[in-house]
Amino acid sequence: MMGTPLSMSKEKLLRWLPKRTAPLFAAEPMERVARLGDVEHLMRPGDPFGFSGRSVLGLTIRTAEYGPLSHVDIGGRDDEGHMQLIGALEGEGVTKRSLAADVKIYPGQYYWGIVHPKLDEQYDRQAAVAYAEKHLGQEYGYFSLAFQALIHLPFLREITFAIGRLLWNVPAAWALVEATGLDVWAKNLTAYCAGFLNVASAAGNLLWVARRPHYLIGPNDIYQSPAIVEWVALVP
Repeated sequence: MMGTPLSMSKEKLLRWLPKRTAPLFAAEPMERVARLGDVEHLMRPGDPFGFSGRSVLGLTIRTAEYGPLSHVDIGGRDDEGHMQLIGALEGEGVTKRSLAADVKIYPGQYYWGIVHPKLDEQYDRQAAVAYAEKHLGQEYGYFSLAFQALIHLPFLREITFAIGRLLWNVPAAWALVEATGLDVWAKNLTAYCAGFLNVASAAGNLLWVARRPHYLIGPNDIYQSPAIVEWVALVP
């Protein structure tokens, strides 16, 4: 793979990059791929990044959501200008890691999301990254992950939607929810990876997924966001 000229724009980059076969459940059969060193100069703090996991948990998330991603992060930079990943990790909470180091460990499994240029004009990237960094060390949102299972896994999904319709159509049922404080509890849930990314970008005036609570957003909702032009797979 040849190196990209430093002056190349993102629009030209998408036409120049080679393609490879996309992973299971991807929206298209082929996807763009690039060496990190060739495109890192085009990345900016606030960019979305995705990960296509091959572990049991990663494959479970991808299968349940019918998408190629099992995790998402928001991009930041270190003092030397190298891209960092900020996101909520299972068992670790919100962390900041080196993109290059992770791409080296998992070649081809990390993705860079290119933001739609029209929406990029309104995106306050500095505010989004500041929000994410402010929450470093925050606990992982296990309850939010449980909500994802309820709305995506077979049988559980049908039961959950049936309960939702009951709450929506029967005032007395919703009154019980309000009386117990479950509605407030749900709104205050700590986000897991996708919800955290959406809340952070919202601080910068951009929502990858609109009109949905953060605890009901999964990695592949981000993957399908119209705010992202294309996902590019990254190799060392």
